[in-house]
Amino acid sequence: MKKNNRGFSMLEAMIAIGVTGVVIVGATVIMEMQNKMQRTANTFGWLDQLRSEVIVAIKKKSSWDAMVADNRNPSLACLRPRLTDPKAVINCMGASGAINAITGVDQKLIMDTTNIQTGFDIKGQTCSGFGTDACLLRYTISWVARCAGGAADDGCSNPDVIISADLKYAGGSVPMNTMLYNFSFMIPHQGESLDASCEQGLLGVFDPATKKCKMNLNNICTQPNEFLVGFNSDGSPVCQQRTVIKSGCGAGTILSGVNSDGSPICTSNTCI
Repeated sequence: MKKNNRGFSMLEAMIAIGVTGVVIVGATVIMEMQNKMQRTANTFGWLDQLRSEVIVAIKKKSSWDAMVADNRNPSLACLRPRLTDPKAVINCMGASGAINAITGVDQKLIMDTTNIQTGFDIKGQTCSGFGTDACLLRYTISWVARCAGGAADDGCSNPDVIISADLKYAGGSVPMNTMLYNFSFMIPHQGESLDASCEQGLLGVFDPATKKCKMNLNNICTQPNEFLVGFNSDGSPVCQQRTVIKSGCGAGTILSGVNSDGSPICTSNTCI
């Protein structure tokens, strides 16, 4: 092939154009991949933060109490009497359901999913119409009461609280493993308050100023020669009979025990 001294040959020009096209396409693909990675990173960032905020809020007593009191969370109604009276008798047997309104530790609303169409867009903004391209994400938080005494605890008056969260993703251009953002944990049941333990369990009088339980031990054990050794689960006293030794041990012996009738058990104190 003769070279054209005035410029490139037709074949050389076509090769140059082809190489340039490949470079342009490759650069476009790389830029699109970088943009997708950036969108994914941005999405994962706010999701991590939201997940952490919800967990901290539920575990903190003040914000959890606000959720229990919120009428948008009717499934938590069985726990509400304890908000104003720690001694209130409650029954949470079989209680469970959605926690729609999540209050943050600053007492500000984190999210409200009362409306089943409420969700988040890919940037973390609240949106309506979950399942559409503009509203792809939705967090559902739920709870179930686990009775401390199991099925035998008919009243379920002091349940453990099992929290579960499920991230739903309606699909989109950003790949996502929603399992990374789901969580589940337990809030152990609260033990009796100090005043309830004192007055009901120990039959005493609780002093809120000193946080001490003043117990009247006089006349708790009413039978002759009895003394207090403890309390039963119902608060009744456990009394034990004092053993009265009827006689001592003779010379050359020492007391090593007492028989049930009060007679001494004596052994020789002879040294070998």
